[in-house]
Amino acid sequence: MKFTLQTTFSSSQYRQAKRISQQCKHLTAVLVQKDISLIARRAKIQTIGSFLSMEGNDLSEKEVTKILAHQALRLPDNEIQEVKNIAKVYDCLSKWDPLSVRDLKNAHRMLMIDLDAESGQWRKSEVQILEGKKIVHTPPLPKEISMMMKQVFSYIRGNKQISWLLKACILHYGIQYIHPFIDGNGRIGRIWQHLLMLKESSVFRYVLIGNIIKQHASEYYRSLDKSDKQKDPSIFVDFCLHYLSLELNKFSKKLAKL
Repeated sequence: MKFTLQTTFSSSQYRQAKRISQQCKHLTAVLVQKDISLIARRAKIQTIGSFLSMEGNDLSEKEVTKILAHQALRLPDNEIQEVKNIAKVYDCLSKWDPLSVRDLKNAHRMLMIDLDAESGQWRKSEVQILEGKKIVHTPPLPKEISMMMKQVFSYIRGNKQISWLLKACILHYGIQYIHPFIDGNGRIGRIWQHLLMLKESSVFRYVLIGNIIKQHASEYYRSLDKSDKQKDPSIFVDFCLHYLSLELNKFSKKLAKL
């Protein structure tokens, strides 16, 4: 299957993205009037949790907090290392340009320290994505990765008429399709989608795409599979827009109670 990025969105997707943008503007105004100190204090821990691996890592906020406080826990070394790495990534989020391939690779290097010998490098071997024993996706060959990743970032940089929200969805899909790294593609996809969404609105410091993906993991994977089979990223875009709108509504109700 040849990889092509969607260059047009449906009118309903544009409308929904516009509604989400309006929700964000309203919530930004509300946030100024509220005491969100408790929400802000928890933001780092929740964001780190939203970036964690979805394959067997289900650490609680309390466990993440203890790891960051260097408290002893009976957990596998790789899970502790993952949290420490993501904490370093979190502290660098404001320094990275989400439109830079170099920064993406640097972020992956930091993300996978002591977890992947090829951290920060495009994968050098062929891979297949499995669900059980079933092959659900065969990513491009290693020799195609560099060109395809440049294509994704060129699309994101060049289409200035498209909202950051829609471009964030497309970038996440592109990373999952290309699978540019041997490991950590889901994590770096959530991190980079998060960064692009922050260009849309600061509200996405609190309404986290990573949490949405984790809460609706089955639908997330299903939307990626359908997008691959139909050669249409819009199915994944619909997944993101639908749940982002719902989560923004929930966040609005939470703020109303403060």
